[in-house]
Amino acid sequence: SLALRIAGSRPVTWLLRTIRPSRGFVRRTFATAVFDPASIPEDMYARAYELSQDPRLTRAFALVYAGVMQEFLHLPELHARLAEWTGATALIWGREDRYIPVRALESARRVFPRASVAVLERCGHCPPVEFPGEVARLLREAGA
Repeated sequence: SLALRIAGSRPVTWLLRTIRPSRGFVRRTFATAVFDPASIPEDMYARAYELSQDPRLTRAFALVYAGVMQEFLHLPELHARLAEWTGATALIWGREDRYIPVRALESARRVFPRASVAVLERCGHCPPVEFPGEVARLLREAGA
């Protein structure tokens, strides 16, 4: 609880809004988010860096990040609100996701019991980047 409060605090949010990451930091972060860094085209690295320097994007990211940290403080209530969703839902997970391990899929399945589920092998945190065609197919099949 304390860690989430600190992570979503105004000083941390301010840092996220004001610090512009280096090109190397963006590359390393993006590269560790996928199973195979070679699957990311150079222009995608360049675009990620460009976006990381945009004050509008960093402001939006900081606000979303702070909001998510606050929501995590009340996870049961969040899960209850999400469970009210009755629309098409697809849970698409990378087996080698380093940020949100595949074991977290169990919680997502409890929240969205009617969701279609796919675990992509040799895939990290960014299935749409690593397997765009497969993700598109899965979303079409799920009606999402």
